[in-house]
Amino acid sequence: MHRLWFFLLAGFQGLLATSSTVALFYPDIKIDPLTGKAVGVPQSSYEALDRWNLLKQSSRLSFVLLEDETLRLQLAVRRDSYRHINIQSNSSLSLRLYQLGMVRLTRPSPRYFPDILIPLPLDSRSGKVFPFHHPDWLPEDRLLDIFWMEVSNTPSTGPSQIQIIVHLVDGSRQSVTLTLSSLKASLPDPPLLIDFNEYGDKYLNALLPNRSSREAVLETDLQVFRFFRRHGGVLNPLPYKSQRGTARAGMTPVLLNDDLLQPRLDWEFYDQRFGRYFDGSAFPDGRPLHHFYLPFNPNWPAPFEWYFEDRERYEKIWAAFARAFQTHFQEKGWTNTIFQIYCNQKPNPNNRIPWNLDEPKGVDDYRALRYFAELTHRVFQHASAVKFKFRIDIAHFFCNKHRGNPQKDFRVNHGFHILEPVDIWVISIHSLSGITARTKAGELRERGREVWVYGNTPPVEEEASAAYWRIYQTYINGWNGFLVWKTFTYGQEVEKSKDYISYILPVQGTPRLLPSLRLKFLKQAQEDLQVLEWLIGVQRMERDAVRNYLKALKAADYPAWWEFRRHLAQFKTRALTDPDLR
Repeated sequence: MHRLWFFLLAGFQGLLATSSTVALFYPDIKIDPLTGKAVGVPQSSYEALDRWNLLKQSSRLSFVLLEDETLRLQLAVRRDSYRHINIQSNSSLSLRLYQLGMVRLTRPSPRYFPDILIPLPLDSRSGKVFPFHHPDWLPEDRLLDIFWMEVSNTPSTGPSQIQIIVHLVDGSRQSVTLTLSSLKASLPDPPLLIDFNEYGDKYLNALLPNRSSREAVLETDLQVFRFFRRHGGVLNPLPYKSQRGTARAGMTPVLLNDDLLQPRLDWEFYDQRFGRYFDGSAFPDGRPLHHFYLPFNPNWPAPFEWYFEDRERYEKIWAAFARAFQTHFQEKGWTNTIFQIYCNQKPNPNNRIPWNLDEPKGVDDYRALRYFAELTHRVFQHASAVKFKFRIDIAHFFCNKHRGNPQKDFRVNHGFHILEPVDIWVISIHSLSGITARTKAGELRERGREVWVYGNTPPVEEEASAAYWRIYQTYINGWNGFLVWKTFTYGQEVEKSKDYISYILPVQGTPRLLPSLRLKFLKQAQEDLQVLEWLIGVQRMERDAVRNYLKALKAADYPAWWEFRRHLAQFKTRALTDPDLR
């Protein structure tokens, strides 16, 4: 094991750089199709990158995958050197192919960055790849065409193969053969999840502009929820208008009467739409969503004005609706999803709420959140098998930014004690940079609380390893997951690159949900952790050693990443013949 870490940390002495027409790379490096340079790697070029070209070893490459693991590779081809590509694969393999496109960052100065992944169809008989043509996403002056490949392993009786044939302009061709063997060991569950937060279901407005029918809504919704499950996390759409607090149509049961103390709720569409995610029937693996927002907030189900005018009535309405939800969910058997009660409001022209409930800043905010946490615990009976938990998002948690400021310092205001009833703590990454903060977050975990981290979504201008680090850092610190606070964008030109992780854009006239390269990096990092957890489970690595190495990777250059991939591959290859590694 110590020999492994020596190789990982020592780096890789690259082969002499030579230019290649076709190159195959691991997913850990972001290559700019315009220039052929690696984003975030100083003085790089396509020729320099070629030292990490997998085809330098051989045109016949072998990989070993655990059950349910996905192999991700990047095929880079000089744009002026080829006519077309054919890909043939065994029917037992699940193959997805994307072309890497560009997005335009408009501030501070206009620049293009590789990020958007456009799904490419394959001709079922010839295997011919049909590249995408879009002058904004794929500028004509680009040096490379880059294809992102994903091969998902399904258990099979023997090795499977993929053959890639690049037909060059001079009439010759270059052939690449990938042989994949399945290891008779399952990929462990992810040690952490990704929360894809979103405000309402506006994504449906983009994907289904007219919401033409209930059936169309249900089918489109299903594809979106499956998309984010496939990318390692949970789509979590807030079912009320984030500041006003009014329930969003189609995301809450319909109230059939005016008596809020004895509500009659129509659950038909709510059950149709969301019940399949709570019982797991919507997903190929049959697993329910880990968590999901409920519409309870200071202005629903009771108008917030009654909080001041008639507190007893206000709380009785909460209790009446809580009983209705709890009874219904219990009858449906939705006992595996954590239902979150979350107050998102800040003082705003659209509400009369005097506190910062989202990202609280002072003692009055903490006390208000404590009230709603205790109200949640009181109205949802703990004897129920259904899980209801109160969640907060907090930006200033034992951080030094406001240290000593009596209005904002969490410590001065005894925020840790006041907010003790909170079940789920979603804490900003800058608040967790210090050892005291990480220790206090650890204490929350020891008390049975969940701790999630949020911060800027990986910017488009950032190198791949920085996106990986967001997931690795979450794992190193033992937190439950990483939250992406805004999930969708609806344009190719963006001003705030941190504000989304996926695109909804027209492809040949039809709106499509498209992944970003950054989303793939987050998923790859999560899957890396699953493989490492497997190695820990078969006693070939120690958890502390894994965490120490991942810390070292933060500042490592690309050769260290290359070695990381090589040695994980070597362990899996050994496992084919070593019964102790299965």
